Amino acid sequence: MTATIVTEPTLEQATALPWRAIARFAALATLCMSAYVLLHVAQSSRNPLDFIQPGADGPSALVIRADFPDDELPAGVGLDGQQYYAVARDPLHMRDDAAFLDRPRYRLQRPVFPLLAWVLHPSGGGTGLVVAFVLVGVAALFVGCLATGALSVTLGGPPWAAALFAATPGAFWSLRVTVADALALALALSAIAFAARSHQRRALACAILAVLTKEVALLVLIGWYLSNRSRRTAIMVGASTAAILAWAAMLRLALPADHAGVNEFGLPFVGLVRAASRFWFDHQELWGCASAVTALALASYVLVRHRLHHPLSGIVAVLVAFAAIMNSNVIGLNFGATRSMMGLLVVAALCAVTPHASRTIRP
Repeated sequence: MTATIVTEPTLEQATALPWRAIARFAALATLCMSAYVLLHVAQSSRNPLDFIQPGADGPSALVIRADFPDDELPAGVGLDGQQYYAVARDPLHMRDDAAFLDRPRYRLQRPVFPLLAWVLHPSGGGTGLVVAFVLVGVAALFVGCLATGALSVTLGGPPWAAALFAATPGAFWSLRVTVADALALALALSAIAFAARSHQRRALACAILAVLTKEVALLVLIGWYLSNRSRRTAIMVGASTAAILAWAAMLRLALPADHAGVNEFGLPFVGLVRAASRFWFDHQELWGCASAVTALALASYVLVRHRLHHPLSGIVAVLVAFAAIMNSNVIGLNFGATRSMMGLLVVAALCAVTPHASRTIRP
């Protein structure tokens, strides 16, 4: 008699991805959010500069005035989008770009977002470069939705979870004011989705791109490692860490020291208390309040129910710890909280819609 060997199906065989359904939900969510952002800009100014939010006293005002001589810049320093724009005009000459940035080393350690816009519009600034940023932002939402949907199905959840990514307030602000948060999170979730399905090279490439888009994406990768410890996940985290450290070292050699240090963090929970007392209790910054409170409440539910047994609960724990040290502007303001809490909101929501994931994937 010949013995029959029965092998357990691999994760990919057990959960073949319904790409049509995932892409359908991803496209619908991306289209809806993009249309809302475009409508918002059309109602406010109909000026392409409104996408990068420059200010008359901002660090990038000089180059923006040169590219848009007929436009009067609003008062104030503006938001971060203007500095991504300044870098994308000529990303291969960092020393020249540094003159138009408030903290050159800090800003230039995030090169992927402006590089992608430059690839679409390599001929300097102007309206074409702003449009390129918008296209990159829309693509980031779509990729983030695809990664979220793929990860949901891989963990035993529904394909409609793909829409969660683009439905967040952080997705709105990332596209609305041209910042890198949505793209960094999209790449980090893509890395995890690839890793969960044993596509290690793709996972590694996405992980490195994620941390070079925004360095805090490394926290998502570290959280994944905490719940899924293996040699492969350690290599992914180690390579990503090495990439961001090597790039930071190169910037340190190439550029003068920043005049102002990083002031986005402080003592645990102080920023959260100040955000509530300064912004939320007076009914200001309500989107920031809703984002932070919803993300933390959902994260608390996930950690109480799953502890660290869910494949994504390590990410939730790391992002909650990170939220505890954010200052009041980062976790309190509409512009800051919606983006800083976006990763926690999306990952905690994924945990909620995949309650049996610990049975589906094993580290």
